Amino acid sequence: MLKISAFVCLLIFTVNSYAQIVLEGRIVDNKGKSVSYASVLIKNTHKGVATNEFGYFKFYIDEKYKDAQLEFSSIGYQPAYLGINQIINRDSIYIVLKEETTSLDSIVLSENAGKEFLQKVIENIPNNYPQKAYSYTALYRQVHREDAKYVRLIEAYYTIYDSGYKNLLSTQLKERLKLNELRKSEDFERNGEPHGDHVTDLFLENPIHYYKNSVFNTNAFDYTTVRFEHIDSLSSKYFILRFKYQNDMEPKIQEGTLFINKGDYAVEKLIIKEYANPAYLSPRHLIPSNWKFVSAEKQLEFKKIGEYYYLDRFNYSYSHQVFDEFMYHMKHETDEYFSLYVEKIGEKPESFRQYSAFGSLYRKRYTYNKEFWNNFGLLKLYPTKPDVISDLEREIDIETQFLNGR
Repeated sequence: MLKISAFVCLLIFTVNSYAQIVLEGRIVDNKGKSVSYASVLIKNTHKGVATNEFGYFKFYIDEKYKDAQLEFSSIGYQPAYLGINQIINRDSIYIVLKEETTSLDSIVLSENAGKEFLQKVIENIPNNYPQKAYSYTALYRQVHREDAKYVRLIEAYYTIYDSGYKNLLSTQLKERLKLNELRKSEDFERNGEPHGDHVTDLFLENPIHYYKNSVFNTNAFDYTTVRFEHIDSLSSKYFILRFKYQNDMEPKIQEGTLFINKGDYAVEKLIIKEYANPAYLSPRHLIPSNWKFVSAEKQLEFKKIGEYYYLDRFNYSYSHQVFDEFMYHMKHETDEYFSLYVEKIGEKPESFRQYSAFGSLYRKRYTYNKEFWNNFGLLKLYPTKPDVISDLEREIDIETQFLNGR
């Protein structure tokens, strides 16, 4: 057995103002070496930041999380946890991480072998995912939250045309949409963002279907660390790979877990977390935005039907902080959640002209079909969360909002 031990030192400074906590710190190992690009995450959320190349980080946290825990992690280190309240009351914190015990088999099958294994997964994509065009029906849900209150809900029932898992390096949209049913709440947002077309944005976040900027792009292997998380359980049907992808020419760092079928090397499930890359420098010609990306998380599950794996569930969420024009004071903390739940897979649609490349749900006029939504099977299987409805019904009941939203 090979034992790896690590010692992490955090020097933390806190500032309380405008109902927010600002944490500044540094993470180093037991030799005083910086732990670069480690993640600092509020436990059980997708909210977090990454350290820079020198191990420093700065994290704006809403005061409502003061009783939560922070999770400090990086590939090769066992995660450490610390209560935010503990940090507020101390000037400096020292954390000793427990020894990580890893079997020799895992060491042999790590790093280079991990990339070789991932290469085999990539080579099998044409065998495991449909290459020809097909269609499917799905429930799409979009929820916005602002300053810990839900402020918008959109739900739609779509028929989706998919041209197949080919030309995977292309970022040109491979899906087309046909809207069957729609319902929307009132819009209670105050951040002033002119929203784009998030339905099509969600499709582009599928890292197997669009893998130019993902771990599945072999051209990016120089920026990717891969290791086996779990390989030796006979009871498990999966190889489990953990990876970290970081290219300082790109604005986000990715960390994730892949669940790979041992029989055919298909990715059946993947979880990816994204953080702002502190080493990234945006082009000078771009106008600075008062919207600061904080973190994101995506979870995808695929289901085998016949000889191919098809998308079954897709959940994506991200957080932004909205600052004033001087980037001094955080005005709003926003979270957006997007979900796609597949109902059934069909053949290639006969009339492609019925499909659109744009969702346009924000401006779309519709007739609210209450009977359909009351009997929609997917909605019963994946119901709208009660706290979403509760927040939205502050002024008017949700059914009236659905009627007014048309």
